[in-house]
Amino acid sequence: MINVKQATTTAIPEGSQPNDFQTLVAMFNEEVTHKDYAPVAIEQLQCPSQYFVGRGFNPKTLEYFGVGDCSNTNSKMYDRAVIPIHNDSGEIMVGLIGRSIKEYKTPKFLLYPKGFNKVDFFYNYHRAIKSVEETGYLFLVEGQGDVWKLYEAGIHNAMSLFGKTLSKEQESKLYKMPVTHIIVLTDNDQAGREAKTQLQRQLNRSYKLSFPKLTTKDVGEMTIDQIKDNIFPQIKGLKV
Repeated sequence: MINVKQATTTAIPEGSQPNDFQTLVAMFNEEVTHKDYAPVAIEQLQCPSQYFVGRGFNPKTLEYFGVGDCSNTNSKMYDRAVIPIHNDSGEIMVGLIGRSIKEYKTPKFLLYPKGFNKVDFFYNYHRAIKSVEETGYLFLVEGQGDVWKLYEAGIHNAMSLFGKTLSKEQESKLYKMPVTHIIVLTDNDQAGREAKTQLQRQLNRSYKLSFPKLTTKDVGEMTIDQIKDNIFPQIKGLKV
């Protein structure tokens, strides 16, 4: 459960519009506090998730990220492949995403607990930040599967947005990271292209941006060879 957010921002005169510098200063000065997310528990997960193994992910990758199938009939996550979400330090599991294993089971994705606000987090932040601090660059993707597939290709500084939109909370967090270069890998569809355009508008004044072209719908569908043969050549000069 989340506390109502309390924020103070740099004052802007009434009737005037903030310029880019004022907006950036406000984001750095913003003091955002949340109530602690209560730790959540996973019951009887069969790890690695056989559902995601069937989708082409390496079992060891799924074990590393703690992704498993829930077999507890009393759980809200029953018959779902469960993805743990951690706080920024990685010390507490604060949420779960359950992907329906059976196509007729709705909703396809279930976020738990009720009231969990994904806009407060990046998926895989606590793992990626160590590599970001060493390299100064970041891979930004839409989904958790994209993070897993990049990890299999040797890229450890990838985080997902939990979708196609960079929230104000995520953007503020991004500005406080030691990042100079962001590689954006949104999905290769109309919504993904629109997301790419919006991210460029939000970030192009503060970061060097790269937008490698994909040969599949998303990174999660690519093979390791496809990533190395198609994405790596488009980001020459970066150590991957």
